[in-house]
Amino acid sequence: MFEWLKKLFRKADEYDIDSEPDWDYYEDGDFLAGNRRELNLNDVSGMEHYINECCRQMKEETEEIEQSTLEYNAVTERLRDIEEIEALPSDEAEHLRACASKILDKEEIRQEFLNRRDVMPKEQYYRMERHESDFPGAINKLRENEDYKALVRKDLKNLEGEKISYRFRRHELMNSQKNKRTLVMVILVFEVLTLAVLFVLQLKLNMDVSVGILLCVAVGAIFLTVIFTAFLKDKQELKKTEKKLNQAIVVQNRIKIRYVNVTGLIDYACSKYQVNSSEELAFLWDRYLKEKAQMERYKAADEELNAVGGELVALLTNYRIKDPQIWVRQVRALVDRREMVEIRHELVAQRGSLRKRISYNEEKRNDLKEEVKRQAIDHPDMAPMIMDIVEEYGQ
Repeated sequence: MFEWLKKLFRKADEYDIDSEPDWDYYEDGDFLAGNRRELNLNDVSGMEHYINECCRQMKEETEEIEQSTLEYNAVTERLRDIEEIEALPSDEAEHLRACASKILDKEEIRQEFLNRRDVMPKEQYYRMERHESDFPGAINKLRENEDYKALVRKDLKNLEGEKISYRFRRHELMNSQKNKRTLVMVILVFEVLTLAVLFVLQLKLNMDVSVGILLCVAVGAIFLTVIFTAFLKDKQELKKTEKKLNQAIVVQNRIKIRYVNVTGLIDYACSKYQVNSSEELAFLWDRYLKEKAQMERYKAADEELNAVGGELVALLTNYRIKDPQIWVRQVRALVDRREMVEIRHELVAQRGSLRKRISYNEEKRNDLKEEVKRQAIDHPDMAPMIMDIVEEYGQ
C-alpha cells in the first residue's frame, strides 16, 4: 500500500507536457531527431523497430544512389564526347564540319516543306529528339511521380493530424493523472482530520467512535480504490497513445524521405525536358511525333542525306566518340558553337542535378550508418541484435 502511494505521488518527470518537438528538423533533413526524441531506445522492442527503420531507409537511399549514378555516368560520357570533338586537330575538325554542313544543307531543304503554321520550335524538337528513347515511358513515369507526390503529401497531412490528436490525448491523460493524485491528497487529508476528530471525541468525551472510525476508513478505502482503478486505466491508455504516436512519427519520417526523393525526380525530369508538368510533357511529345512524321517522309526520300549521315557516323566512330549516332540528330552543334555550348550547358545542369541527388542520398545513408553505429556503441547490450539486423539488410 505504501509502495503504491509512493509511486502515486511521484512527479511525472518522464511526461514533459509543455515540451514540443522541434519542427525545424524537417527543414534540415534530420529525420532521425524525431525518432530519438519520441522512441524509447532503451527498450529492446523499440531499438529493434528503430534499427529496422534505419536499415530500410539505407536500402532505399542505396537504390536511389545506384539509379542516379547510372544516369550520371551516361551524362558524363556525353560530355566526354563533346570534349573529344572539341579537341580534334584542325584538319579533322574541318572535315567533320564539312560533313555536318552537308547534312545541314539537306536539312534546310527539308525544312522548306515544313514552313507552315504551328511548327514546333526547333529547340523543343531537338531536345525531344535527343531524349526520344525516354518516351513514352518518361511521361508515364513523371505522371506516376506527380500522383505519388500528391498521395504522399496527403498522407503527410493526415499523419500530422494524427500526431496532433495523439499529443492532445496524451496531454489530457497526464492532466487526468495529475488531478487524481490531487484528489487522493485531499481524501487522505480529510481522512486524517476526521480520524483526529473522532479520537479527540473518544479521549475527551469518552464517546464510542469505533463505528465512525470503521466507516471513515471504509469510505476512504472505497474512494482510493476507485481512484486507483481509474488511474491504472489512464496509465494503460497513455501507454497505447504513446505507442500510436511513435508509430505515426516513424511512418511520417519514412514518407518524408520518399517525398523529398520523388520531388527531386519530378524537378529533374521537368528540368531535363524543360516542362512544368506531365500534361505539358505529353502535349510536347504528341506535338513532336507529328513533326517527326512530317520530317520522316522527306528523310526517307533523301538518300544523300542518309549517305552523309553514315559518313558522319563513320568519322565520329573513327574519332573515338562513344555515341556517334546521337550527333546525327544534333548535327547543328558540330557547326554552330553556340548550339554545342547550349548542349554542354544542359548536360552540365543535368549532371549537377544528379550529383546533388547522389550527394543528398549519400549524406542521408551515411547519417543512418553513423546513427546505427552510435546506437550500437551507446547500447552495447543490444549491439549483437543491431549487427544482426544490419547484416540481414546487407548494409
